[in-house]
This record gives sequence, structure tokens and C-alpha cells, in this order.
Amino acid sequence: GAYANLFQVSIDAGTLADLTQIRTATGDKQMVDELVLNNFINTGNAIIPTNQQMRANIEQFIADTYLRFFLRLASPYEVLELKREIEADTELTPELIYQAFALSNEYKFY
Repeated sequence: GAYANLFQVSIDAGTLADLTQIRTATGDKQMVDELVLNNFINTGNAIIPTNQQMRANIEQFIADTYLRFFLRLASPYEVLELKREIEADTELTPELIYQAFALSNEYKFY
């Protein structure tokens, strides 16, 4: 799912099999998830808005991100809190937000 959300295409069967084998062979699943996700994002091929695009329309970025990862709209409280975080922290990038969403319990289990 994370591959499709980041690259907007389905993962090929060979890559999926390799990742499944790596994840199965490793005891710390969270660590593997984080390493794989970091690799996906750092390839440069992931379709992620730029920091400038995110900051130009923060509320639209939040709405798009919730739909992309959680397949739902953000609640007004979620919009308020994430918008506050983005405005307060100039080092908070779309990549970091995407990582947080993709590693969240809501994303993993729903």
C-alpha cells in the first residue's frame, strides 16, 4: 500500500516478494517498515508535493494527505493541529509528514 501511495503505481511482484521476504526474516517489523519507507521516499521517484507547494496551501495539503493515506477527510481538529505544526516548524517537510502517515497505526491497520 505504501508503495502505491508514494509512487502512484502498483508495486511489481518481484519487488513485493523481496520486501515480504525481508520483513518476514526480520524480528523488528517497525524497523523494517521505517527503513523500507525511507528508501522509497529517498529514491527521488516518489510523488510528493514540494515544501513550497505544501506551505502555499496547507489546508489543501492536509486534505489531500488524509485522502491519500487514510481514504477519509481530516476532522476539523486534525486539520487545526497539523496546520499548527506545519506553520510552527519550518523544518517539517512533506516527506516527514508522509512518513508519519505511512507509519501510523491508522494506516497500518485500516
